[in-house]
Amino acid sequence: MDVKRAIVHHLIKRDGEQKARIELSEKLLDIDEMASELMKKLDGSYKKMSITYAVFNLTDGRIFPKEFGSYIKSQTDAQFLEYSKKSAVNLRDQIENIAPAKGGFLVFSEYEVQYGRFVSVFLIRDTVGMLFKRDTASSTFRIDPTKHLDLDKLAMACRINLNKYFSNNGKYLSFIKKKLSDISEYFINWIAAIERESNKTFTQDFYELTNLVDCPADDEGQSISRDLFRKQIYDYVNTSPTRRVNLMELSKHFYDNEQYLLGFAEQHNIVMDTEFKPDARVMKKFIRIDIQSDGIHMRFSRGELKTKVRFDKDNENVVIIESEKFANALREEVSQNEEH
Repeated sequence: MDVKRAIVHHLIKRDGEQKARIELSEKLLDIDEMASELMKKLDGSYKKMSITYAVFNLTDGRIFPKEFGSYIKSQTDAQFLEYSKKSAVNLRDQIENIAPAKGGFLVFSEYEVQYGRFVSVFLIRDTVGMLFKRDTASSTFRIDPTKHLDLDKLAMACRINLNKYFSNNGKYLSFIKKKLSDISEYFINWIAAIERESNKTFTQDFYELTNLVDCPADDEGQSISRDLFRKQIYDYVNTSPTRRVNLMELSKHFYDNEQYLLGFAEQHNIVMDTEFKPDARVMKKFIRIDIQSDGIHMRFSRGELKTKVRFDKDNENVVIIESEKFANALREEVSQNEEH
C-alpha cells in the first residue's frame, strides 16, 4: 500500500446527547510506518464488511462531494486538509440534535493499492485506551504507538474509487453496513450517496461474475463444470436461512476464502453489494436456459443441455432435441393445427 495523505479529526458526541463538538487537526499525519500500517488495517477491515455502492448526489451544494471535488482538482496537501476539515465540521453540524448519533475519530486518507487508488473516510469509535493522542502544541492528532486498533470500533466508513471517479465509470462510491439496521442515514446523507443499484441489477451482475470466475474444485481436486457450479449456487442461496446472496459466505463455502469473490469482482470492475436479496426471475438463469431468437423460443433446465438438447457435431448451426415426450407433443400440436 502506498499512502499519499492522511489526517485525523475528533468528533465528540455521546449517545443520547444533543450537542456535538469537534477537535480538528491543523496538519496532515506524517506518512511513516505507523500511518501506513494503520491505513492497511483499516482498508483490510473495510473489505471484510458488507459494502454497498452508490454515486454522489451533486445537487443542492452538498458539502462532502463539493469539497472532495475541490481537492481532486488540485490534489495538494493544503486542499486535502481543507476538504477534511470542512467535511468534518459539516458532519458535526448534521448530527447535532440527533440523539442516537455518536462521535469518534474521523480518519481521512488517500492511498493506492494493487487494484486501485482510493480516498477513504473511516469513523472509529472512542475507546478507553484511545488510538490517537492530541499534540496540543501543533493542534494535531497523532497515532499512539502503544495502542492497538480495535477493528470492532470501526463504526462507519466510505471509500471513493478514483479510477472510476475520473473515468465516470459506474458506482465509484461505496460504504460499509455491518447490518441493515445499522446503516446510519445521517452518514449516508453526509457523504451524499444516491443511486444505489437494484437487487435485480446486482443479481444480473452476480450471474456475470459466475461466468468469469474459476469454478471451484470437487473433493478430488478437479474443477466442477460451470453448470454444476451454478446449480450449487442456486441451491445454496435458496436453502440458506436468509435466502440472500452473501458473497463472503459463498466464497467461504466454495473456495474456503471469504474474500475470493469480492476480490475477483473488484479486480474485474464488477460492482455489487456484498449482500443482497436476489431477484427470483434472474436467479432462474442459474438453473435454466431461456432463449428466444429467429422466431423460436426455448426454455429448459441446464441439466438437459448436452443430454436432451445438444449441438450437432458436424454442423454447429444444428441443434438436436432428443426427447420422445417432446416429439410426441410436437406431433400432436402440428396434427391439431393441420386438422383446423
